[in-house]
Amino acid sequence: MPNLAVAPADVDNGNPITSLGKSLLNSISKIIALVLSIEIERENFIEFGCYLYRASPVIMELMTSKNATSNLTEILQNLSKSVDLAKNLISNCSPDAGPIGDSELQSTFEQLESMIRNIGEGLNLIPTSTYRDQYVDVAAKSISREMREAQFQVNGDQTNKPHKEPESENNLSDVSMLVRRDTDLYPGRIEDSIEGSSTDMPRLVDFLRGIVYNSHENSNTGGQSLKTLPQVAEYMEPLYDTFFCPLTKRVMEDPVTIESGITYERRVITEWFRKSEEGAEDIVCPMTGQRLLSRALSTNIALKTTIDEWKERNENARIKVACAALTLGSSKSMIFEALKDLQQLCRTSQSKANVHNTGIVSILVRYLEYQDRKIRHETMETLRVLVEDDEHGQEIIANTNAIETAMKMLSSDHHSERHAAVSFLLELSKSRTLCERIGSVAGGILMLITMKLGDSADAFTAEKAGEILKNLEQYPENIRFMAENGLLEPLLRNLIEGSEEMQMEMGSYLGEIVLNDDTKLYVAERASASLIKMVHSGNTLTRKSAFKALTQISSHRSNAKTLVESGIVPIMIEELFTRGIYNEPMNSDLEAASILANILELGVILDPDALQVNSRGHRMASDYVVYNIVHMLHNSSPEELNTSLVRILSSLTRSPDATTRIVSVIKENDMSHALIELLNSPKEELNIACAKLLTTLSPHIGHTISDRLCRTRGQPESLIEKLERTQITEKHAIFTNFLAKLPYQNLTLNLALLEKNTVTTILQRFNEVQRGETRTSRFTRPYLEGLVGILVRFTATLYDPQILKMARAHNLTSVFTELLISKQEVMKCRDSQPSV
Repeated sequence: MPNLAVAPADVDNGNPITSLGKSLLNSISKIIALVLSIEIERENFIEFGCYLYRASPVIMELMTSKNATSNLTEILQNLSKSVDLAKNLISNCSPDAGPIGDSELQSTFEQLESMIRNIGEGLNLIPTSTYRDQYVDVAAKSISREMREAQFQVNGDQTNKPHKEPESENNLSDVSMLVRRDTDLYPGRIEDSIEGSSTDMPRLVDFLRGIVYNSHENSNTGGQSLKTLPQVAEYMEPLYDTFFCPLTKRVMEDPVTIESGITYERRVITEWFRKSEEGAEDIVCPMTGQRLLSRALSTNIALKTTIDEWKERNENARIKVACAALTLGSSKSMIFEALKDLQQLCRTSQSKANVHNTGIVSILVRYLEYQDRKIRHETMETLRVLVEDDEHGQEIIANTNAIETAMKMLSSDHHSERHAAVSFLLELSKSRTLCERIGSVAGGILMLITMKLGDSADAFTAEKAGEILKNLEQYPENIRFMAENGLLEPLLRNLIEGSEEMQMEMGSYLGEIVLNDDTKLYVAERASASLIKMVHSGNTLTRKSAFKALTQISSHRSNAKTLVESGIVPIMIEELFTRGIYNEPMNSDLEAASILANILELGVILDPDALQVNSRGHRMASDYVVYNIVHMLHNSSPEELNTSLVRILSSLTRSPDATTRIVSVIKENDMSHALIELLNSPKEELNIACAKLLTTLSPHIGHTISDRLCRTRGQPESLIEKLERTQITEKHAIFTNFLAKLPYQNLTLNLALLEKNTVTTILQRFNEVQRGETRTSRFTRPYLEGLVGILVRFTATLYDPQILKMARAHNLTSVFTELLISKQEVMKCRDSQPSV
């Protein structure tokens, strides 16, 4: 028998019973392949193989048993030893092993007889409680009894000839002979099994073997199998003539008895009566011709009950046959037929439960990787049927890798595979629990989005992928994955139309995911109004998520106008200056200031003088706004908030009137010292923002800034700080230009720079850049310009003896000359400053 790389339990999770069972079944499969190749004592060898094959379903049942006893492992170990010894003995009799003498052959069968009896003894030791239903127990006891009584009669004087594959009806007759000779694994009546009566039921091994032979013979012609799987099940659960309606020749669904005592299908006999009346004929019994005086129909309860019981047993038998075929078979036609039969069987929840109880799902999942595409397709379709409207089945599937495999099959080049996979995933996606599982598959949501948006050649898959994505929205985290992979519509729809809880989650996601500028623009147009409305919510978490989202979309230059038109500025001003809820765990100042800073900093077309901030007519550049912002800075706010406040002030300096107000408020409140102190903050973004603002204000209050700078600890020397990692950054460039643009004539600042040996430091920086010790960047040029500007400022106060001495000591004339020749950096300084 060809090898099938499928085991009854694909994942044993370290279960010794499962591992032993898998090993036993593999060994039995190899033995059967061996016995089919041996010509000498053919019937004896095949009979030995049949014994083992009939024990295989029992082993399968033990592997899925939940009532395993403590000695079951030991029993299976002993069975495994016996089977392995038998395999070695039979291998010595194979055609490849060469000729074998009669005495040796006799000895071999004596040992095989002993082994089969030992196996029977082992099966007999398994307690009844181990099995899940009485049929398996009865079958196991029946097989055990036969094995313990097994005898082999050796004919002798035979030659070991190579076995040829069957090519004629004679070969199939061998199979038929075996079918007639053996008893069934699961007898139709328990009583018959207990009495030990034999039947003409075919063994599953012979049926499977027949399919293998027949499939080889008809592989190119589409020929039919020797028997079908349902037919085998009927052998196992035989039908009775009384089950059939005399008119339809089919098993009755609703048997009723009429006056003549004959039982018919209700629907059929009713139609017979109706036609008789229409034809004005006497109503007679269709079978007996007896004239009927009454048309009364009496439900045959006993027969209906018997038929229903038979259907249940037959269905169970069919399930077992199909599972055995999938577990032990190797013919494509056999596997295909078993899958088809399982699909037909799984029409009710009870049928599906029966299939699941066999543990077949793990085997089916393995078949998803079968080499034949049609088998993969039918396996996926079988799994879809198993999970359809069945929560238990869905839970079982969730514990396998079927979902991951289905995702891989979506990229198949074959429509049938893609359609089966997407239909399977669609069925699973109806479960909220499995939505999380599907969404967690790496690259799965991206695959579905790609198929939904881009697969115009396969409309079916595109449509189903869209339905799956819609179902996956039941789990909010999936909406986030969709947005991260370019599908923003679900997030925005739930943000705009969803419940407060959903809006909160969507707003939080929107604030966390990375959006490109085009996406930020689209989000602002769609969701600004909803986000602003969420800011007014009384729910702190909802407000927080809205602020996160608004902070991100406000960081794009083109969104400033959209947000302003949505009315965001008055709301942020209210949050910043006047809103105060007692015991509110969230302080909205930071978020509101950040959003305002983004809008004003990036919205260069906005006019602060025209931007109204409240109903009282205050404008963005008004005393009201400027005073409150400076006042907040004066109160030592958190550094993150200070950064945004300084950015707002810097943006307002685009307005001359606002600049005048800022300067006035700083002077009145002596705020220059507070601003300069911010230069010492460990937060680099705050350093840069503050230096930019002070640079802008220096033409108005430059001497005040210079004097305050000299009285601040660590200044001004820290503004020409050491280059970290030999990399010139924005901070270096901003700081040097700030110093360079302070009034050149401020002797106090120049002397402070001289005292801190700043000139030596500057010259070292020039040398480091010229020697290539410092990596250049886009900030290198403005950094060097700032350094030159700081040197130039000393030339405005050469009247001071100390500065003049420094100029001579460092030969500044030569320094500037070299700079003019090599870099011409001095010419880039402000034209208004004096030359050397």
